[in-house]
Amino acid sequence: MEVDFVRAGRLIRHPGSPGRSRAGGPIGGGWALALLLAGSPLLAQETVTRHAGGQVAESYTLIDGQKHGPAVAYYESGQKQSEGIFEHGMLKGKWTGYYESGQVQSTGEAYASYLANSIGSPLRTGQWTDYHANGRVSQQGGWVENRLHGPAVAYYESGQKQFEGIFEHGMLKGRWTGYYESGQVQSTGEAYASYLPNSIGSPLRTGQWTDYHANGQVSQQGGWVENKLHGYAVTFESDGSKRYEGHFNNGSLVGVWISYYRNGKVESTGRTYASYLPNDIRLPLRTGLWLEFNEDGTLRESVNYVDNQPGGTVGAATDPDSGVTRIGLTERGRLAADRRGRTRREGTGDP
Repeated sequence: MEVDFVRAGRLIRHPGSPGRSRAGGPIGGGWALALLLAGSPLLAQETVTRHAGGQVAESYTLIDGQKHGPAVAYYESGQKQSEGIFEHGMLKGKWTGYYESGQVQSTGEAYASYLANSIGSPLRTGQWTDYHANGRVSQQGGWVENRLHGPAVAYYESGQKQFEGIFEHGMLKGRWTGYYESGQVQSTGEAYASYLPNSIGSPLRTGQWTDYHANGQVSQQGGWVENKLHGYAVTFESDGSKRYEGHFNNGSLVGVWISYYRNGKVESTGRTYASYLPNDIRLPLRTGLWLEFNEDGTLRESVNYVDNQPGGTVGAATDPDSGVTRIGLTERGRLAADRRGRTRREGTGDP
């Protein structure tokens, strides 16, 4: 990268910087053009760096080797890339970054830089606004010591709200809501942190959360502890009919699990000891007796499971009047199951 020092004065040698001839070509031996104030020491240098093709890359002032005052960086196309103000090598004050199209990308107050004398690495403070390439706002929020703090909102490129939440020192904390691009709520609940610092789209869940289908119908409700489903949870189809219900312990299914047909009748029920995926109610790992029903409510089969592997069918019959299904258990008597899959033992005195 080529460097010119420009000031009113005379030509001097600047070690390590290629100079330029009167014709504009490079001068060998590490010469640079520097014009100094007559009689002044080399303290303040108006500096221009150039891309390999000769286009201006950055213009700034150096004082005792540190950037000080306004500075501007440029793309090779000549379009402005970023601009800010330095104090002794650190950004301080208004900073703006641009897309190569000329559209503002981000703007706000800087209190320092990640790297000394680096115009492209502002540390944020106060209110900042980020933009999509089409000029619409992508995110707005307040910053303290380069961490989001207070309310923040993110938007789709269409301008529709995408997320909103509250930050404490870079971590989400409190009410969080995500939206479909239609404007319909997608998910809402309490966040206690975020997966990534300053990331509004990655809440860690706690307490009760509700998720919605795109048409506004509830898709899932359940309680969360440390971002794991815990306690009772239920899911629904987009038409509002119940689909699954079960209980979680630290993100894993345990106890009785039930799936339903759209007509409200039980499809399958039994006990589960875990789930294939954390926080996923759809795929229980099966144990013990499971009942499978037809859509009209009649029993299709009853299967005994061990470690999610079927161990054979069990003889059963359903009373068409009461809907109770009685499953033979040889010397242990019979097991009676109602239409919801709730069971009780018969003929043994067991509850």
